[in-house]
Amino acid sequence: MGVIDVHSHILYGVDDGAGRLEETGQMLQEAKKAGVSLIIATPHLYATDANVAGMQRVYSRVCEAFSDYGIELRRGFECNYRVLLDEKAETLLSYRIQGTDVLLLEPPRQYLPESWEPSINALQRLGIEIVIAHPERCLAVQEDISVAERMLEIGCELQVSAGSLYESMFSKTRKCALEMLKEGYISYIASDAHCVADYKVYAKALKQYGHMVQPDGLLKKLQTRQGERA
Repeated sequence: MGVIDVHSHILYGVDDGAGRLEETGQMLQEAKKAGVSLIIATPHLYATDANVAGMQRVYSRVCEAFSDYGIELRRGFECNYRVLLDEKAETLLSYRIQGTDVLLLEPPRQYLPESWEPSINALQRLGIEIVIAHPERCLAVQEDISVAERMLEIGCELQVSAGSLYESMFSKTRKCALEMLKEGYISYIASDAHCVADYKVYAKALKQYGHMVQPDGLLKKLQTRQGERA
């Protein structure tokens, strides 16, 4: 059973990820070299008036164009926290990862608003499970690791991005990512890939740090379904 990448900007032309269909194909090839068997395509979602229909069309075209690559694709989104502030929780139901009740939620880079916990609780009451994308980039977490602990306590799972693990020696992002891995807070290392080179970094991270995470929640569900189809 291969690796499941829960966060990737592999869809071309929809955000700051792949620019062309050919680049998407190259990213898939590099992902396969890294042992990836399933990729969650998670374009940025900063507002619910984004061109979601266009993203869906690109996703469908990618699935059709690369159906023989041996990598399964699932549709999802990297939902920015500002959407929670601007919309009702019910609005986010349609942005869950395909075939799951999971929402990939991107926290703010600076400090979390006071309403962050009630906002997440409102999603959870609707049956939405939350995976926090790269909390190591959030200043609030960098300054106080107990913020990450609280995210776990209220039922969230945490995902570190591979590139964070290879920032400079003095990077607060790198230090935070490594500390959370050491403490066992991280459920997923993801590529967060925006280009082909990011999958090379992902392969390195899986080899060096993959033993420090355990499949949980989303991954267990997806792995079970993969096993059933095998």
